[in-house]
Amino acid sequence: MKDNHFIQSTLRLLVVCVACLLVLASTSFTASDRLEDSVNIQFILDASLSMRSRIQGETRMDIAKDVMRELVQGLEARPGLEIALRVYGSRLTDLPRCRDSVLFQDFMPVDVGRASILALVESLEPKGMTPIAYSLERAGEDFRDRVGQNIVVLITDGLESCNGDPCGVSRRLQNEGIFLTPYVVGFALAPDEAEYLRCIGHYYEATDRESLTLSLKSIITQIVEPSVLQVAVWAENQLITDQVQLNLIDACGNSRVLPVKEFETWARYYSLPDGSYTLEALFTDGPVDLAANSDPFEISKGMVSIVELDIGSLKGILGVTARAGGVDISDRVNISLRKDGMQYLATWKDNPPYTKIDAGRYQVLVTNPLHQTESFEFTSWILPQEETWIEVDFGEQLSTLYVNVLYQGQQINGDCNVYAYRDGRLHNILEVDCSKFSYVATPGEVDILVQYKGSIYPVEKRINSVAMGPNETNHLVVELDDLLGHVKVQVIADNSNVTQSSSVDLLEFPDSLWTISPDNEWMETLLPVGSYTILAQYNRLSNQKSMQVPAGEVTYVRIEMPTVGGIKLIPKFGDLLAPIELIEAHIRRDGRYVMQMSVGDDSLFVEVPSGKYSVEGLYLTSPEQRQVAETVFVASNQVQKIEMQFVGPGSILLQLTTQSVPFTHVHYVELQQQSKPIRRLELVDSDRGLWQGDVLAGVYDVRVVSLATLRLSDVWLRNIVIQPLETSTHQIEMPGVGHLTLSVYSGGDLFGDTAAPRVFPSSNQTTSLAMNRQGDSGVWEREFIAGVYDIQVRPNIRGMEEQWLRNVVVQPGESTRLELEFGGAGTIQLTVLAGGEPFRDTNAPRVYVAGQGSSSIQLQRLSSRSIGQWSRELSSGWYDIQVRSNVRGMEEQWLRNVQVLPGVVNELSINFPGSGELRLQVLKGNTPLTEISRINVYPCQQSSSITYLTAERPRELSVWSRNMQEGCYDLEIRTRTDGIHWLRDIRVYPNQATDLEFDVKP
Repeated sequence: MKDNHFIQSTLRLLVVCVACLLVLASTSFTASDRLEDSVNIQFILDASLSMRSRIQGETRMDIAKDVMRELVQGLEARPGLEIALRVYGSRLTDLPRCRDSVLFQDFMPVDVGRASILALVESLEPKGMTPIAYSLERAGEDFRDRVGQNIVVLITDGLESCNGDPCGVSRRLQNEGIFLTPYVVGFALAPDEAEYLRCIGHYYEATDRESLTLSLKSIITQIVEPSVLQVAVWAENQLITDQVQLNLIDACGNSRVLPVKEFETWARYYSLPDGSYTLEALFTDGPVDLAANSDPFEISKGMVSIVELDIGSLKGILGVTARAGGVDISDRVNISLRKDGMQYLATWKDNPPYTKIDAGRYQVLVTNPLHQTESFEFTSWILPQEETWIEVDFGEQLSTLYVNVLYQGQQINGDCNVYAYRDGRLHNILEVDCSKFSYVATPGEVDILVQYKGSIYPVEKRINSVAMGPNETNHLVVELDDLLGHVKVQVIADNSNVTQSSSVDLLEFPDSLWTISPDNEWMETLLPVGSYTILAQYNRLSNQKSMQVPAGEVTYVRIEMPTVGGIKLIPKFGDLLAPIELIEAHIRRDGRYVMQMSVGDDSLFVEVPSGKYSVEGLYLTSPEQRQVAETVFVASNQVQKIEMQFVGPGSILLQLTTQSVPFTHVHYVELQQQSKPIRRLELVDSDRGLWQGDVLAGVYDVRVVSLATLRLSDVWLRNIVIQPLETSTHQIEMPGVGHLTLSVYSGGDLFGDTAAPRVFPSSNQTTSLAMNRQGDSGVWEREFIAGVYDIQVRPNIRGMEEQWLRNVVVQPGESTRLELEFGGAGTIQLTVLAGGEPFRDTNAPRVYVAGQGSSSIQLQRLSSRSIGQWSRELSSGWYDIQVRSNVRGMEEQWLRNVQVLPGVVNELSINFPGSGELRLQVLKGNTPLTEISRINVYPCQQSSSITYLTAERPRELSVWSRNMQEGCYDLEIRTRTDGIHWLRDIRVYPNQATDLEFDVKP
């Protein structure tokens, strides 16, 4: 037994060592390389016309190109990581504008596809529309057969412009498992526009080059640098990782099932967020339900955490006892096992025989050695570490019955089932032995039920009270001539036998089975006696015939196919031919679809059997037009011609100008009819402000929606008449737009971003507009509708009052420049020390500054890395500074009458006494004492406590701690069961931890 245990332990240790060596050997790869089959990233880039807009002198397209170039060049080539590029709006193909989405570069490893993607990005020119929903649909097709993590990164500077539903498309493709939640970067979008994109996926906002670069790099970091969990599950010395369900529980108690991957062998790998988890392994096989739970473990960024679980043995014992004629024959029976449909080899021992096998569901076949045709089959569950015994009694001496089923003297056993009944109950299902059904059983009478499976439904014949004598072999012949008839069908078309090329079926039973006769002249089958209708089909032609099938006879049926004619459809606009490529036509008969017509040079044509039809024509305009010819008679060998009249489409061409200059501040232009949106016009010439769209002839209204930043009401053009095949041209004069630039100074220098202006129309002081800042300077700008405005500038500096610029006139097409000067401001920069060292973040103080005679505000730390440094910009003047320490025993400190001068950084410092950590573990006989109510801290030789120690987790260790000012202290330990104890003259040193143990003697 010790040797077996040693072997199992050694085997497990060997497997774990091999796993660790594999992890060490792959340190040149990231965790995600081993985690999934692959990581597939598709970038979807916006190249629509709006990407020509400028930010700080550069077009959005040029910025996007530079950022994409930097991102792709810096992307590390890792095994399993592939990238692709899809672009919409470039209009480099002959696709319709709302289908202008092209997979420029299919998925390739980074080092293979990098140069191609860089060249493609460099060649892009913004020209088209913004079909986001359609691009996501196409991306789903790009990912369709790819395994691993499929990820979309979408960069767009506008909203959907093709009436698609990008949010709905994204949700559907995520639910279908095509790709994970997409990453969306909204570039230079207004806040109300950004809200329309957030439902697509993880949303990132970018306003300039720097924020676009930061957003994309942050997304790539999340994708390619996961944390990894490695799991292995054992059953004694057997690895069963791929057979268990793994339930992951996070620190909040939330549970989810971890998936199984086909390529995994002894271990599984998962990418998880950092945090604390526990793991449950669940093995289920029928009634078998075993589980094992791990201790809590941590997942850390870039690390591989290894968890192993053991659910115990999965083997049980199966034993068999057998009797025949009252004699125990257990040691002579033949036993075979099947599991999951496969033969299972087992080693049997002793008498009665037993074996130790894997737990699970088995089919057990026990055969009588005295009569090999007699056997019993059982289904049995083997449970782990339990014994299961099967008892078999073969009963008395056996008898044999052979059954032969005939029709017209021919054997049809292969088409039949035969059942044996005793005492009204099913006793056995007979199997074919030497071309006959055989039944081996104890002597007596048996009822035989013959079931002809047939071509449509079963036919049964029962023979009762068949005698079976001891050790006798009996023969039973069952004839079905009184129940079945033979049917032979021939199909004729144009006086030729086409049976072999036709399909023949029963109208009442569409799934009936037929065979070709040996001479290939007939389709034949056996049918139960009755009335039927035969349906024959040949080359899209069909015909049917009724028949009566008598018992025991051959019924011959001849079916002739109908003759054919044709239908020719000619679509027109009045006397003109309509474009054939935009017409679809369908043929119906008796309200049911028959077929679709084919497109020719000037018409559509179809060949059909003679008869009456209806023809449905569909003209694929916007909206679609539908015409129906209800009654069309087709005669044999003739073509019936039909003309269909459709409404010809027209076009509208709209020019938007302001003072003879193209108006470019347009969100979209919409065509409406009877107050319902029909479609949006397309910008076809931005240099001339031209918008165009095709619609059916009729009367329409045009609605012009300006960019949200202008706050301009919609502009309408009413009652536009569109004539067929003509272009209706119109011009709309839009309100003028001017440019306003404001430079804000403080003490002669630009004010930066601490003074954001708000602009109010002079006629409406309740609604304000924000201005955009140029870079990090104090210059603000924005375009406004021509008019008169008031500007409010409210600085974010203590002590400075807001200022107003009144009655500012914005002229159309002109740029108005303004300047505003505030008083000077300076900066207080304070260094806080403790024992001569910077005050650490773990016990950072609070720093307040107050102008003399005013309320206080809190200074801000310079950054998380500037330990002990605090700073704030203030209006020039005199201030008092108060610093409160978070360390027990330290008193607050003040700096009085601190002067702030314009443009000057006033560097100051305050030095507190040093501090250190005091940690105490309380024991009782070398065992942690948990019955402690409180530990008070007193300065040495003083009678009043100043604080108390706090219990650390887990409390079972009885460790107590607190940060203290350097000095000497006495500790009072109050217990619930052992009274009060003291520790005297404990010294705390700066920037050190004082660790103590105190043993309360039992």
